[in-house]
Amino acid sequence: MGGLAVAAQACLGIVGQMTTYNAQVEQAQAQADAAVKSMNYNIQNLEVSRQDAFDAAVEQIAKIRMKGMTTGATVDAAVNEEMSGRTAKLIKRAVRGDEARASASVQDNYDRKSNEITMNEENSIVGTRSYLDSIKAPDPTSLYLGIAGSLVGAYTGIKNQQNDALSKGFDWNIWSGSITKKGGG
Repeated sequence: MGGLAVAAQACLGIVGQMTTYNAQVEQAQAQADAAVKSMNYNIQNLEVSRQDAFDAAVEQIAKIRMKGMTTGATVDAAVNEEMSGRTAKLIKRAVRGDEARASASVQDNYDRKSNEITMNEENSIVGTRSYLDSIKAPDPTSLYLGIAGSLVGAYTGIKNQQNDALSKGFDWNIWSGSITKKGGG
């Protein structure tokens, strides 16, 4: 086998190593992209949950306020007909206090739900970061060493062929790999 054939074989080996390395890099990148995409969908779903909780809280507070206005008006009318003074004011204040406590309870529930969603988002981010840190991209050093090994192997192969021919008394052409008798033709 001539020097060109050995060089071609080395080149094919290098191309194979580079192809494998590039495939490993692409696989690591695809894993990272998938993890980030999954995290983004998770956060998006959590934000939709937050918006749903907000909408539900607003609706509940609106119902509480409407009920409070109706109840308050009824109590005001009844108290104004029958009572006056301090007792009447206390009854009116108690009705309005019930409405305020119910509204505050709904707001507190929404705040707790929103905080839970925020914590879940942070957990999703931390988990994704941890996963991304665990993805090991291939080390280019192994690629460089493989290429160097292929080149050294090719050089050694060519030199072995040349030394073998010279030790037997032949001339040797590195490019064609032809062996001819020294001095003859």
